[in-house]
Amino acid sequence: MVNILIQNVKSIIFDRPIRIGTIINDRYIIIKVLGMGSYGITYLTYDQKKNIEYVLKQMKPSRKKLEKVHLSFQYEKEILTKLNHPRIPKFGESITFNGHHFFTMEYVNGKTFEDLIFKEGIVYEEHDAFCILREVLEIVAYLHGQNIIHRDLRIPNIMVKENIIYVIDFGLARFFNDMRHYSLHTSMNGYDIEKKLKREIHFKSDFYALGHFILFLLYSGYSPESKKEKSWEEELRITEQARFFIRRLLQLDEPYTCVEEVIQTLDQLILESKLSK
Repeated sequence: MVNILIQNVKSIIFDRPIRIGTIINDRYIIIKVLGMGSYGITYLTYDQKKNIEYVLKQMKPSRKKLEKVHLSFQYEKEILTKLNHPRIPKFGESITFNGHHFFTMEYVNGKTFEDLIFKEGIVYEEHDAFCILREVLEIVAYLHGQNIIHRDLRIPNIMVKENIIYVIDFGLARFFNDMRHYSLHTSMNGYDIEKKLKREIHFKSDFYALGHFILFLLYSGYSPESKKEKSWEEELRITEQARFFIRRLLQLDEPYTCVEEVIQTLDQLILESKLSK
């Protein structure tokens, strides 16, 4: 408890975001803070050299001496440099400024599904939800083909820009079977089953996350008929094939072993839902 309190105090003191208008390395002007995660602070910046906006990610000053945090920050950079996909932000460059560590990446000026569902009230029907998932799976197929597991495919990290879907935030991404970084997860024995399924360094963890992603889309138009708490299988009016598909994503039934198998099943679901319209 004392260590947690000390860490929280250090975070408040040392992890204040950089002031708006600050110029990093005579080039990047801080426009606004985009978010603060467990080990990083993310900013929107303007690159005076290229006349374009970039995302700038900073390692939290209070945590940069922690090996786990430092390794995660370096790992995210390493993964981004190996990716080349039109719907994944491209890596820019590494930066050191006033003793702090940063890197830049492409800025995707879109809306996350978290914004679309909870701020704009967009409702997704079953067919549309599965078509969206199909586009996300194209990106996931690319990642898995590179032996990379995203491990954080949530509605804040999947976004839309001009009707094109992007996957962002690779802070938890890992290479499959990369033994260098398994030491980062030695504490997983203390995790509950849900967190283990989310954070396992295995392709199945992405399918598990996408099971929850599709549930968020399907629940977007749900209105409870009673105050009694029920499971998603009782509340959502979806086809039996869709229910079984989601159960496999969530590993409630035999889990999918590869992304190609997920896509094959989903394509059949989309075709059947289209024919039934």
